[in-house]
Amino acid sequence: MNFADFLSRLSEDYPVPDSYIAENTEIFHVQELSGPRPEPKAPVQNVLYFADTDTCDEAAFSGLSENGLNLVWTGGRKPSVCENAFVNWAQIETREPGPILQCIRDILVESCQAQALYISLLQALLSGQNISNVLSDIAEKAESTLVIIDMSGKLLANSVPVRLQNSLWLESVEQGFCPPDFIEHIRDIRRSSGFSNQQGPQIHRCEDEALYYLLSRIIVDNTLFGYVFMIQESPNFAPQYRKFLPLIGRIVADSALRSQDSLTLRSRLQDNTLTDILDGIPAEQAGARIHTSGIHFPDHMCVMVVRPLYYHGKTYLKSTLLPMLTRIFPTSLYVLYHHNAVVVLPQDTALTLTEELSCFQEACGRERLLAGISNPFTNPARLREYYLQATKACSLSQQMDVKGYIHYYKDLAFYDMMERLSREQRLPQFCHPALAVLREYDQQKGTRLYDTLRAYTMCGFNQNIASEQLFLHRNTMNYRRQKIEDLTGLNFENPDTRFLLQYSFLIDHYLEHSLV
Repeated sequence: MNFADFLSRLSEDYPVPDSYIAENTEIFHVQELSGPRPEPKAPVQNVLYFADTDTCDEAAFSGLSENGLNLVWTGGRKPSVCENAFVNWAQIETREPGPILQCIRDILVESCQAQALYISLLQALLSGQNISNVLSDIAEKAESTLVIIDMSGKLLANSVPVRLQNSLWLESVEQGFCPPDFIEHIRDIRRSSGFSNQQGPQIHRCEDEALYYLLSRIIVDNTLFGYVFMIQESPNFAPQYRKFLPLIGRIVADSALRSQDSLTLRSRLQDNTLTDILDGIPAEQAGARIHTSGIHFPDHMCVMVVRPLYYHGKTYLKSTLLPMLTRIFPTSLYVLYHHNAVVVLPQDTALTLTEELSCFQEACGRERLLAGISNPFTNPARLREYYLQATKACSLSQQMDVKGYIHYYKDLAFYDMMERLSREQRLPQFCHPALAVLREYDQQKGTRLYDTLRAYTMCGFNQNIASEQLFLHRNTMNYRRQKIEDLTGLNFENPDTRFLLQYSFLIDHYLEHSLV
């Protein structure tokens, strides 16, 4: 228990009118200061010192002015040691200082018990014990009853035996649900005032059932999934359970989901891990998370990003798109991220026209979907890098007006490189000068030599294919090629010339479609 938590707990029993926290250190023991201290000693950092300044003088604080002191005091005189900026201290307001020391001891014991209970709970869950067995152990120590329900009132787990005399409760628990009256009571309170875990569980009373209970909400994926209750016929709950009950809810929630639907738990674990990696957690942490989560990635993989070309409504991704992708690629990993469906595909599935990819192409045409596929990679910790490739393939395919629904980053990487160049760079200066010569000649003479050279270049310098694409007679194509050579001095047999023309027309194509 740290000093701030200790003061918060102490203030439930005694007023704390003044306090100062230099460093929120942990506290494990308490020691009373009384009478003079002839041999000054440095304070022990994790010890809380208590003093009544009306019964002990300043000599009692001798040697305690060093860093790391934790002090609580009563009485009318503030100890001078409290002037040290590195001392944690608090004043307790009471007319009877005698019982305070025992109260402090009780608080620290409660804290140790709660920590021990937490450790035992974790050990039990990690060793594979049934949830109800774990709850039963806790309930036995608390002399109470623990119950976990979902929002419908279905009983997910409970302690055994049920320490209630209420016959309706006993019958209902045996049948696997909470009494309907109690569920209505919970709903009424939720509608009127709500429940919050921020202030810790509060004591409530159900008048119809004559029961008292502590309650903590179970939140799954930012959605209220259910509640964990500690229920009994007395309002006297051990104080540590107000803080410990939310912990039970958080730890037990995953196990409760596992017993109800293991796929749901697995899906949540997978979604959280993939989302964190896509958010950009460090590669080392990503690798550790992947290892501990047990998520299996293909040895060689690609990222595919799928998004609707047009708005389909708020629920389309989750209710329609994701189930469709699951049917087409049943063994792949999926997550919804930033209004996209992100799919991790095996490299063979992504890069060859498999039956799955053919089926997906048909679905894209039918549903009007756009997909981008990254380059292959092997390290899943680099998932974000290749996700960005896939999203860039989507955006560039639209910017460059590329036909089709599925687009590969490798086919658009050149345009990505162009986009990454600073705006101060004048891209046209990197183009072969022949392009400018032909543009100017076409403007003066009304010819189409520039378009002819572009088609000839983009057709791999195959004159027959280029003439078909331009709807030209072969002799016309021969004439235009000869004219281009005469004007520019190009040697189409030179491999370097061919390369320069290819990248020049790619730059030119990008500039024609650039939004910058």
